[in-house]
This record gives sequence, C-alpha cells and structure tokens, in this order.
Amino acid sequence: MNMNLTRNEILRDIVGPDLFRIIVETFGGQQLRISSRAEYFNTLDRNRHIKKMFYDGKSYEEIAKEVELSVDRVRKIVNQ
Repeated sequence: MNMNLTRNEILRDIVGPDLFRIIVETFGGQQLRISSRAEYFNTLDRNRHIKKMFYDGKSYEEIAKEVELSVDRVRKIVNQ
C-alpha cells in the first residue's frame, strides 16, 4: 500500500469513484468507526457471539483475545 495516499484516497480506490461519492454524500463530515473484524457486522451480533463462546466454556481471557476487546469489556458484555 502506498503510504502517501490518504485514507479517503485508499477508500476511493477500493470501492470505486461512484460508490465513494455516495459514501461522501451520506457520511461526509462524520467520523465513522469501522470494525477491525469483518465477521462482526454489528455490535449485537458480536455480543451474541461473545456470550455463546462464554457459555460454551471459553474463559474471559480467551474471548477477549479472539475478539480483540479488553477482558473487562468481555465481562460486561457477558453479564448484560
């Protein structure tokens, strides 16, 4: 990846100019957080997966490492 490109330029190159224009028109000026884990499309799905792993016997530490969250955050999700 060319480090001289901005994040916007990289995104434009990935999605193409037409879709990039739609993204800018829809979200322009807003800050977006994109998950580092593509399999967790939304927080609800991620939290369900975390709870399932816990009830299947994984430790808080194992889950935290797998989903890239803190152990404290995993505990809070499990206890919700």
